[in-house]
Amino acid sequence: MRLSRIMTPVFFFAVISLLSCGSSNKKKTISALTPLSTEWSINGTNYKGSKTLRYDTTTRMGTLSSMDSAGNFISVIIFSQPKTSGTYRVSKAGAASDCFIQVGVFKGRELTMYTSVSKEGDYVNITISPNGLIADFNNISVAKDTLTAKVSGSIVQ
Repeated sequence: MRLSRIMTPVFFFAVISLLSCGSSNKKKTISALTPLSTEWSINGTNYKGSKTLRYDTTTRMGTLSSMDSAGNFISVIIFSQPKTSGTYRVSKAGAASDCFIQVGVFKGRELTMYTSVSKEGDYVNITISPNGLIADFNNISVAKDTLTAKVSGSIVQ
């Protein structure tokens, strides 16, 4: 099944990677600009999430993932359960309030999985609403070996 093919590398990589995004817990209100759907872009290609896979609240990690109809996916993994809306700094610090981003892009059957590189100034805005969690991000630096890219978008639960 395509979902299991995608989720296994995402969560396996999340556990072993120990990369991250730290929280300043600044309050954020939901406005008319809040995205209504999951969309992201990487390497000049736009993707639209057809399904938000999960927001895991059963472990110490908060994981919000989405994939499109072709199996391309994006995940924000937070090493804690966010209790308030806030701005999360992309970081390799590994603290409980940290998170990182993974992006998987298929070319044919070949998967390229990018992970955030914790560049200074990279942030993810998390909004907790009565309807669920929203992660917004812009120009986050990601890499796969020597391949580098910027990813921007929103994941809506």
